[in-house]
Amino acid sequence: MKLIASQTGSPRTADQTAIAWFYAGVGWAHWSEAAHGLAVNNRSSRSEISRIFAQLAVAGADTIITTWAGKRAYAADPTAVTWRPITAIRLGGDGNPKTPADPNWTPLIPTQPHPEYVAAHPSVNGASAAMLQHYFGDDDKNQSFMLTYPIAPSTAFGALPPGSTGFRSLTSIAQAEDEANDARLYGGLHYRSSIRGSDAEVIAIYTFPFLFFH
Repeated sequence: MKLIASQTGSPRTADQTAIAWFYAGVGWAHWSEAAHGLAVNNRSSRSEISRIFAQLAVAGADTIITTWAGKRAYAADPTAVTWRPITAIRLGGDGNPKTPADPNWTPLIPTQPHPEYVAAHPSVNGASAAMLQHYFGDDDKNQSFMLTYPIAPSTAFGALPPGSTGFRSLTSIAQAEDEANDARLYGGLHYRSSIRGSDAEVIAIYTFPFLFFH
């Protein structure tokens, strides 16, 4: 990830850079927009829409609570390593001659000041995608929807790269989940292993709001 997530000299494609910036903001905002688009495409009733958004909100809240509890727990465990990529790459220190320290390395997206694992965005992605797939399936039928850049270009997350339209056109819930997760790798914020682990762990969490509201 050192190469693909580097701020300069990276082999990232223009689209990968656009993806990294597009999903750099508040993760659940995209999923609310996805839920709206899917509900319209599938002609969901008002009662169905109310249930979908209620469950999506509870799943997201439960996920964030669990994620931050996990961050604190792993950070307090001396045997756990919760370094962000920027720390690991700049310091090296893993005893592997193939990963020497690079004190000048900078990721594409500014790094947040909290532990790397559990990864919050991938956790929200996993819970939200599972919830929407429960209602709408994921067979590409009536699954196309559009996402828009949720924050102004003048914010701390920066402007979108040149050539980006500020929109992402998705054809399935799974595609949206994969793209949002990949964004954290392209931006240099999380390791692939953390992304996969955080996304997978919330599948059980999402079942609570389903049972509670169903």
